[in-house]
Amino acid sequence: MTTTMRLDAALSKLWPDGTETLAEIPGIAMPMHMCLDSHGAVLKHGSATVFAKAFHKDALAPYTFSGAAEAAQRAGEIGIGPKVVAADAANQVLVFEYLDADWRMAMVSDLQAGPLREAVVAAKRTWHAQPALKTTLSPISVADSLAAQLEPRLDQGTLLFKGDLPFAQMRAVIESIGEALAAAGIDLCPVHGEDTVSNLMIKPDNSVKLVDFDRAVMADPWWDIGALSLELCRTEQERAELVEIYAGHADPALMARMKLYALIDDFIWACWALLADDGSETAGPELYKYANNRLIRFGFHHDVFDIPSLLGEI
Repeated sequence: MTTTMRLDAALSKLWPDGTETLAEIPGIAMPMHMCLDSHGAVLKHGSATVFAKAFHKDALAPYTFSGAAEAAQRAGEIGIGPKVVAADAANQVLVFEYLDADWRMAMVSDLQAGPLREAVVAAKRTWHAQPALKTTLSPISVADSLAAQLEPRLDQGTLLFKGDLPFAQMRAVIESIGEALAAAGIDLCPVHGEDTVSNLMIKPDNSVKLVDFDRAVMADPWWDIGALSLELCRTEQERAELVEIYAGHADPALMARMKLYALIDDFIWACWALLADDGSETAGPELYKYANNRLIRFGFHHDVFDIPSLLGEI
């Protein structure tokens, strides 16, 4: 079945008397990173409005639907994410409460300074303090899994990307970061795993909810902070501020860890988007452009960051 057919099947099972579709959410890679791995819709059943998403085939790999459902359920229960109404594993569908009109998607300009930045970091910290999730998955293993699928297609010329760095060189950088992190040691906790600003909902009173816990696993919390820094931080001062907000103090080793995870996150999402651009339900220029923007930013930070010094620092 197609993704939309599976969504319809899940909704029919949940509400046999039918639902009214209020809006279908388009997949937008730029600038919002929204509904790239799923088909989403806002629906009405009786007096209740919900948001439902059905994942495209294999879009979560190497993550799992059960992991996504577990994390979403947990986040809703503790109030930092929307509550889960239903989870249909057979059809790979999650249904959430629909946040009311006071909530809106955050923009980068909302979060680069001020109380909302602190509120977002506090929400991430709250999530990191939760009991362990069932799945442990390092970003290095995610990067390796996606790159291994992508590399043969690049070698065959069936997938192309722009940028000055050869793909093999980027993989070597990720491998060196993985070796340094393994040597330094990692404290595992639940991570959000999808740290773009579009996955943050905000209210005028500076309340924050995190959405899309689809890739939430046990990993290093600095992966979340490094990924968040990609959109929130433009300067070394802003990076230092983000480290201090999260950790309570400035620390060169934590700054280095944050920067290295920023590189890993760009590489992971670039690989994922290039693979998705080759998929039957997700192909299109949006994902191709998105992947190349991630790779261009990887190349920029590769040149700007002193990677050997960062590796030594951690």
